[in-house]
Amino acid sequence: MNVRAGLDLGPLNDVFGQLKRRANDFRKPFQQVGEKGREQFKKRFDQSGPGWAPNKAGTKTLIKTGELLASFVTVGAVGNLSVIGRDEAVFGSNLPKAKILQEGGTETFTSEKGQRYTIKFPARPIVVEPSSVFKNQIGQIAGAHFDNLKPGDRSV
Repeated sequence: MNVRAGLDLGPLNDVFGQLKRRANDFRKPFQQVGEKGREQFKKRFDQSGPGWAPNKAGTKTLIKTGELLASFVTVGAVGNLSVIGRDEAVFGSNLPKAKILQEGGTETFTSEKGQRYTIKFPARPIVVEPSSVFKNQIGQIAGAHFDNLKPGDRSV
């Protein structure tokens, strides 16, 4: 006598498929990381560095018009590079002045009268190695993403 048992794994496969899709979709944690990153950029501007050479006016460094700050911290601002996808996140600025201020260097300009002059910019790094506190916050965000994956929860 043969005894056979069968089990329909379709519903279980559906649950595993759903978990796999959600586990591989990092938009929500990337958005949270982006918010933390923008906070870090704002903090660097508010504190004029640390390590930034002071400006000649003696005011907060790199804040004259607010355009550079906005390009780092305001989604949709001119130069802002906030891009969040399923499996990537990009944050920063694509303003030409962001690069020269990050790395330092010289730039040549032409005045309204046609005179050329060169300005040397000291490096004032805006994008720096993340602090251990920031890395810990990222780890908490990632951990929460995976802890919140529950069968039956269909939100993404």
